[in-house]
Amino acid sequence: MKNFMLFAMLAILIAPGCKMMGGDPPCLKSSIKKYDNGKVTECELTKNYKVGEITCAAKTKLQLRDDGSLKSCDLAEPVEVQGFPCKSGTLSFDDKGKVYFCSTTSKEIKVGDVTVPAGSLINPFGSGKVKFAECKEAPAKYKELTCKDVTFNDAGKLTKCRLAADARWKGKAMKTGTMVDIGPND
Repeated sequence: MKNFMLFAMLAILIAPGCKMMGGDPPCLKSSIKKYDNGKVTECELTKNYKVGEITCAAKTKLQLRDDGSLKSCDLAEPVEVQGFPCKSGTLSFDDKGKVYFCSTTSKEIKVGDVTVPAGSLINPFGSGKVKFAECKEAPAKYKELTCKDVTFNDAGKLTKCRLAADARWKGKAMKTGTMVDIGPND
């Protein structure tokens, strides 16, 4: 019986996925919000806290689902999640556990014909693919365009580019900040 209990305890500690591992997180008491079932839904962490493979940063907001899975937190250290290289800032998941938002990437990501530079904010919106990127540290490049924001369709094709610099596109002069629609044949 003793061995069975030890095995059961180990199984809980090494469970896969991004779920809370035993007990409540280290929260500032005055910040704790709970579900009706008594589980923590949100709080400010008093120290770094690991949820699955993700380490959430102290002195930031932690959000959990009622099953103990991570909804959102600010990263304490870089982590690759579902193929997305997240370096810092907020990481959030949709209701199905898919990455919804990663506020800063640790390396560049190739999406179709576009390389989204490291340091970009990415939004897969739970699709498993980059659907939107805000290029915060360096612009993305597509043909003769330099883009500070890029939007992609489900196939990974660029559909929109917000210009990071003045450019000419299809013979037309365009100013920095203009949203350029990229057609299927561009």
